Amino acid sequence: MLIAAAPAAGAAPRGLEREPELQPALSAIRERYRQPLSNAWLARSCGLSVDHFIKIFRNSIGQTPAQYILELRLSQAAQKLITTDDSIDAIADGCGFPNRYYLSRVFAKRMGSPPAAYRKRAGR
Repeated sequence: MLIAAAPAAGAAPRGLEREPELQPALSAIRERYRQPLSNAWLARSCGLSVDHFIKIFRNSIGQTPAQYILELRLSQAAQKLITTDDSIDAIADGCGFPNRYYLSRVFAKRMGSPPAAYRKRAGR
């Protein structure tokens, strides 16, 4: 299940202890995952070049920053689908997706079913 596999909003990902220089970016991601985040901005927050930041991030976390952010957003969306009656539009907006259609597309690709079907299977 996605919720168990993806990073929680407040959780420190594996590898963090090996690369403390990533802490500013990881904190920013946890606090701002609902907003657009660029590799350039995250790299600057760590005082690193973009290429070096992406390399360290991938080696330490096991994903690119973009993949990590997407997994976090999907995890939060999945949790909200199960625990709230919020509309798909509201969940998409609240989890940093540009619209419900993009959320539905990436959610279905990752989870095997669209958000509404996922919610229904969960009994909501």
